[in-house]
Parts: sequence; structure tokens; C-alpha cells
Amino acid sequence: MLSLALQLLFLPALLAFALISAARIRRLSLGESTTKLGDEPTTSTARTLFRDRNSITSLLAPSEGDLPSLLAARAHANERFTNAFDIHSTFTSPSRAVHDTFVRRMKALIDSKATGCDVHLHPPAAAAQPFDKTVRAIVLHLVLVALLDADPAALEYPALDRFAETLNDLWTRSKAPAPIPPHLLAALQAQLRAWVPRTQENAGANHLEVIIPAYETMWRVVAVALAHVHLDPRLRAGFDAFGARPTADELGRAAVDGAPSAHSVVLEVLRLYPPTRRIARHVPRAPHADADAHHPLAALVQRFLFNFNTRPSTPTRDFDVLVADVEAAQREGAAWGPDPDAFDPRRWERAGGSPSSPPPSAAALLAFGHGRLKCVASGWAPGAAAAIVAGVLSAGARVERADGADAVSGGRDAWRGWSLVVPAEEDA
Repeated sequence: MLSLALQLLFLPALLAFALISAARIRRLSLGESTTKLGDEPTTSTARTLFRDRNSITSLLAPSEGDLPSLLAARAHANERFTNAFDIHSTFTSPSRAVHDTFVRRMKALIDSKATGCDVHLHPPAAAAQPFDKTVRAIVLHLVLVALLDADPAALEYPALDRFAETLNDLWTRSKAPAPIPPHLLAALQAQLRAWVPRTQENAGANHLEVIIPAYETMWRVVAVALAHVHLDPRLRAGFDAFGARPTADELGRAAVDGAPSAHSVVLEVLRLYPPTRRIARHVPRAPHADADAHHPLAALVQRFLFNFNTRPSTPTRDFDVLVADVEAAQREGAAWGPDPDAFDPRRWERAGGSPSSPPPSAAALLAFGHGRLKCVASGWAPGAAAAIVAGVLSAGARVERADGADAVSGGRDAWRGWSLVVPAEEDA
């Protein structure tokens, strides 16, 4: 009788444990892994990492997801941008009205710009300049002029370099729990007031809401493309042709000698080195969603059998952190053809290893996100990046790489040993 009573006592806990284990097994079967958040030891919320394309697209565009829920999940995950940059755009706001306003504004800006661009090289000098700093200045100059109507004559290299360095510093600090010195953001805003003409339309606007999504990803795509043109000079042909005739047809046209098009090179950069390597979403947890969160016997069984180190006194968040590993998804799977870890722009122009296997589709890329919140500039950005690369090359700039330099990785600070020689104006 006592044995039966004990069995009945522990039956709810065992059932709860079985449900927990099944949920964990299901996550692993979908190609996911569960780990604790390393930077937040006071929470028991787990971070779920999605590594395959199917699970990522389901995360970013769930079949039952309404727009307000999608906006809220993204906004909560991007709170650090509000803290660091005072950004209140669709990236950090759950408001449908804010989202619609931002999308209309960005579409209007993009639609008003031609594919070609007037690239200004900074600084003009015969000596080699740090590669990353120089590319950042070039792209920042273009974004300020093309999207915010800044006066090109007012954009000098020292100020552009300081602005980019401060922006990079703030970006890095936004990932840490330590308070951010307020003078950093104040310096950026003061410089923007000096650069961007004040109009009735932009009065009170935070121009960083335009600069960060346009500049932060673009400069790294341009840098990686230039680096690969240096490593394989045959890749230059497509950019030279596109620079001479900046049309949509020329962007996607392969060179006569078999070299890939400029568009294919940029797509391969976006695939192998996505500027946004991971996309996070914070999804509210339904009440009692986890059996171990509300059933003390289940938690006891888990701690006893598996040593999960669950501490009942630890406060639990009301959301789950779900992370799409875009970089992993774009380096795995048959959809990318042979050798998905290799940089091969030609994969976008030929069958993936056999006549019956078509080349990848640009729509398969996750570098711009997926679904209703996919980047509004996804159709424009590859051509803009190709135009910048073409402009840099046609102006006579030359990439140099020292022995022992960093391998190309697309990282923000991974350009040790790389430099860019920008010709003086009389030599250009």
C-alpha cells in the first residue's frame, strides 16, 4: 500500500519530466541546441539556437504569427539599441504605426536613388591606409550624402573616421552590461547636426535610425568583396563592367571570360559572411509553459537525475530567447551546391554540381531576415554594394595584404594586416 502511495505521489513529477525530455528531444531533432545565456547569470531562461533554414524561417515567419507579435519579439531583443543609440524605429518599437512609417520612409529613400553612386575616396594619399577604417569612411560618406543629403564638401576624413570609431565603440559597449558614457552618443548627434541639413521633415529625427541599418552592414559587405577581388583578380571583371554601365542587366551579367557577375560576388559575400550572423527574437512565455517552472517535483527529479543546477530562488524571465544562426544555415545544406564552406560566386550562375540541380536562389538567403520583417532594402542593397566596390576600383584604389594578415572573416575588427592605397587626386 505504501509503495502504491509513493508511486501516485511521484507520478505527476515523472509525467512532467517526460514532457520536458520530449520537448528537449524535439528541439534537438530540429537541429537546435539549448544553452544558458552566458552574460546573464541571474536568469534561468534558456537560449534556443536554430541552425537550419527550415527552423529559422519558422522562427522569423511563424505560420500563426501576427505582425504585432513579430514586432514585439524583435523590439524586445533589440533593447540595447535604444539604450546605446536612442533608437525608436521599427527595430526597437512594437508599434505598428512606427513600423509602417519607417518602411514608407526607407522605401521612398531607396526608390529615389539610382543604382550607380559617386564614390568619394578617403583619405586621398599615396601611402597605404588601414583597410577597415578607410572602407568605413567611404561607405559612411556615401550613406550621409545619398540618404541624408549631407554636403559632400563638409565630409572630411578625420571627422568621418572619428564618427565611425565612436559608432563602433558604442556598438561594442551596447553588448555589455556596464553603463554607457552619455558623451559618446552626444558626440555622434552633435556631428550629425553639423553634417545633415535641418529641414521641416527631419526636425527632431534621430538620423542614426537611418545610418545604422544602411552603413553598419554595407561597409562590411564592401570590405569583404574588395578583399576577395584582391585575392582573386578575376573577380574584378564583373565590377568593371557594372561600373561602366550601372544597369540591372549589367549587374547580373557574367563576364565574357567566365568571371562571375558583380551580383554573384555580392550574393556570395552575403551568404558566406552575413553581416548579421545571428537574429534574436524574445518570445513571451505562456503561463506554465515549462513543466519544470511550475511543478516543484519535476524540478526536483531533474536536479537529482541530471544535475541541471536549477535554483528555485533564481528569478525567471517571462520570455524565451530564440536565436537564428544565419551564418550556420547559409554554410550547410545541399541548396548551396558543392563545398558550401568555400567562397565561390560562380555557384550562383551554374547548376550545383549537376545539370539537374539549379543554382541557389537569392530568395534563399537569410542575410536580410525572412518574412514580413525582412529588410526593406534587400532588393536594393546588393546593387548598392556592387556599385561602391566598382567605384572604389575604378578610382584606382588598391588593396594590399601583408604576410600573416587576418584571414577574411567579415568581422568588424578582423582586418589586421590589410590596407587600402587611395591615390592622390592628381594620380587618380
